[in-house]
Amino acid sequence: MFNIQGVIDNREREVASIDMDMTVSNAVHLFGEKNYSAAVIVDKQQHPCGIVTEHDLVRAMGDKGRESVNKPVGEVMSMDLVVATPKTSIEEAMKLMSDYKMQYLPVVSESGHLLGFVSVMEVMTFYLTAID
Repeated sequence: MFNIQGVIDNREREVASIDMDMTVSNAVHLFGEKNYSAAVIVDKQQHPCGIVTEHDLVRAMGDKGRESVNKPVGEVMSMDLVVATPKTSIEEAMKLMSDYKMQYLPVVSESGHLLGFVSVMEVMTFYLTAID
């Protein structure tokens, strides 16, 4: 059985995480600079408390315009957070992502600290190469 640890081990990108107090404007700049499509929002103890995607940022700016640029990303993030651990099987991760219609799955340690996150494409690619 293959697990999420294998996906994390093969990951070439840095873990995209930002503080929930970062403004929407700063997040947009960071996403552009780092070529992020999503980032996990973490609290002061590095526990994930939400996720923000390019779509969330665009929607916030579309809904509130200039008013949104100074809002913290904590106000526009998705808070229905579903997480995996390194021991989560690839099959279980795919099911979670499918059931919850998620593009990104945060990965946490047993103590709840953020280790990273994986995209649906990374999970599928790992799965397909593992079964060959």
